[in-house]
Amino acid sequence: ASIGAALEGMAQDLGLEDNASEWVVSGAKGGAVFGGLFGGALMVSRGRRTSIRLSALPFFIGPLLIFTAQSFWQAFIGRLLMGLGFGLASV
Repeated sequence: ASIGAALEGMAQDLGLEDNASEWVVSGAKGGAVFGGLFGGALMVSRGRRTSIRLSALPFFIGPLLIFTAQSFWQAFIGRLLMGLGFGLASV
């Protein structure tokens, strides 16, 4: 979930300062924490297959948001959703 190689170009395109770039990068890690917690509860209540199926949604929406990002918030939420998908799928 690291974007080290693309970070400089993304920061330049979106006009992000170093602090904002760090937030975008860390969004995936934060999303993974919540995804893991939510994924465990979801798997217990709905089952493993449903949990895996639902993890596909953030994996689809997150990259779309990042690809079309025009602002910090759009990139951050896209990364957060990707992390959420990672967390859901890893439980």
